[in-house]
Amino acid sequence: LKAYYIVYILFTTGVQSVWAESSFTAERGGSVTIPCHYDQKYKHHVKYWCKGYHWSTCDVSINDDPDQLVFTVTMRNLQDKDSGTYWCAVEINGGSDDAVILPLIVRTGKLKFVPDVVFIVGGSVTIPCFYHQEYRGSVKYWCKGSKQTPMVRTDSSQRNDQVSISDDPAHLVFYVTMRNLEQEDTDIYWCAIKTNKEKDVFAVLDLKVLAAQWTKCLQNLYLL
Repeated sequence: LKAYYIVYILFTTGVQSVWAESSFTAERGGSVTIPCHYDQKYKHHVKYWCKGYHWSTCDVSINDDPDQLVFTVTMRNLQDKDSGTYWCAVEINGGSDDAVILPLIVRTGKLKFVPDVVFIVGGSVTIPCFYHQEYRGSVKYWCKGSKQTPMVRTDSSQRNDQVSISDDPAHLVFYVTMRNLEQEDTDIYWCAIKTNKEKDVFAVLDLKVLAAQWTKCLQNLYLL
């Protein structure tokens, strides 16, 4: 089975009323503009932008373009504290608001990873996570989903037949291998390093596992 490394590819199934790219990454001190797309039925609804898994802070968007069915949020002078979970949201009168979750990662230059990856059901993937020399002796771990719960750690001998992790401090990289991939494995994952500071160092990766019938489509797209 052949893997395809791409900068970004979005596949959707069914009908989504609010959608955006699955994650965004920006450099510390830089800026990022995030487009949030919505269905025609929300053309005249109030749109807003929230931070935190439980929507701790929200701001009304002033950059709505109803003709294009998209509103944009621009964040400038990004700092480490800006990394986190955000929401593109649409206000629904008389009902639950509609929203889509996405993580924003502010890179410090101390942890790097391969581009987003797409794999086929039944395959396996080994992901290299490169780090700065100051973390040579630190614990590395691998997380799945927005809650960032560790699946494997370099300081644990717990056996996991599907996921394994190994550190190569001589080359400042640790590897995560996932085997027998299923479509349910499609999610956001995190290369992470324990630190003595308030926050660990981490970088996000978007892994998509597709059914075999997508293979030809991917091949054609990758060759364009």
